[in-house]
Amino acid sequence: MVRTTLLALLVGIIFQISCNPEEPTPVILKISVKEDSPKLISLHSFIKNSELIQLEYSRESAVGKIEILRYLNDKIYVLSPPEGMDKRDLVIFRKNGEFFKRINAGEEGPGSFHAATDIVLNEDGSFEVLDRNRSRIVHYNPNGTFIRNTPVHCSGIRIISRPVGQYWLYRGFTYAFTEPQNIPFNLAQVDPDGNCNPVNVMWMNPILRDRTIDAGDFFFQNHYNKSEWLLCDAFNDTIFIVNGPYCKPGFVLERAGDKKNQTKIKLAADNQERHAGTDFNLLLLELLNDPSIVVKYDLITHLSPDKLLISYRRNSKRYFVTMNIHSGSSHTYTTDTNLLDNWFIFQWDAGRIAIVIDSPLTLSEQLKQNHKTRQLLPKKWQDLFLRLTTDVNPFILVVNAKNLFE
Repeated sequence: MVRTTLLALLVGIIFQISCNPEEPTPVILKISVKEDSPKLISLHSFIKNSELIQLEYSRESAVGKIEILRYLNDKIYVLSPPEGMDKRDLVIFRKNGEFFKRINAGEEGPGSFHAATDIVLNEDGSFEVLDRNRSRIVHYNPNGTFIRNTPVHCSGIRIISRPVGQYWLYRGFTYAFTEPQNIPFNLAQVDPDGNCNPVNVMWMNPILRDRTIDAGDFFFQNHYNKSEWLLCDAFNDTIFIVNGPYCKPGFVLERAGDKKNQTKIKLAADNQERHAGTDFNLLLLELLNDPSIVVKYDLITHLSPDKLLISYRRNSKRYFVTMNIHSGSSHTYTTDTNLLDNWFIFQWDAGRIAIVIDSPLTLSEQLKQNHKTRQLLPKKWQDLFLRLTTDVNPFILVVNAKNLFE
């Protein structure tokens, strides 16, 4: 069963379907991603086009690793697990980094959540938290006061809002060895009553679902057309377009070596009989977590209505690719420093992205030992990092990517 599905996947069935079978098969633009001779962008250029935000640090505002970051209406929303815990608290800051409010995970009573996995921000300032473990969406007003709960009758880890209380839900965690193998979907549409309508995308076998998602985003909003979202099938290098009730493949990213890498997945399927049950699943997990096989696109954002920027880490480098969504022309960039390689990256707003500096104290130690890199920073940034002696909250580097990649 697994082998058959994998082989079908490899011959390209994904390109013959859309998220909505009743929709005509769209024309899918192929975009070449070339990594052999990327253009270099200096750290100096990044700094020149950036603003550094220091999140206020106190006992109440302390955050650990930032796994989800959102920005809207001059507020920064962070989902972060406290140290040593697997639950994510919601911590809200003002745009200058000043602490605003904290909602702790794992508590009981109205307005509580157990395992927050995503946030929906609304233009009026209200927001919603997806609580996977309690199968509900928790609604808050702009001040963070609880309004109501909406039940969700299927599990999910990422969510986006549609009009009139409807949602798109990314299932995730639907592994063949933890749920029935006949679950044929990893996306669902959710109606105002919380009922889930499965969407038969099947771009991954149930065993493979969510293997390419850790911290970071799965849905990426088009800030120039806020009813449109993008999502990425990392296994097949396909970007889907979500708009209202429709979801369809829009772009295929062609990279050198894809055929060779997919052969490795095929070999794993051919060896299925020698790997029973979970052992086979773990083998696939190892392959899919190998960046030489599956590229995890952790950023897709519009620099203009006609220009996309994607970013990913591969072979110890961070790459940025700009592409024209009409002509398919593209340019690949990387940096002259490894400082950006292991930091998480998120959307911010139209034309800007956010890079999270998880451990400013670690960076401070690196800068103390590297005089050349330190001199590339503005004097006020040097002073800020060099005087750090204890751990603090992560810093956020807000980059004007529209200017940087012109």
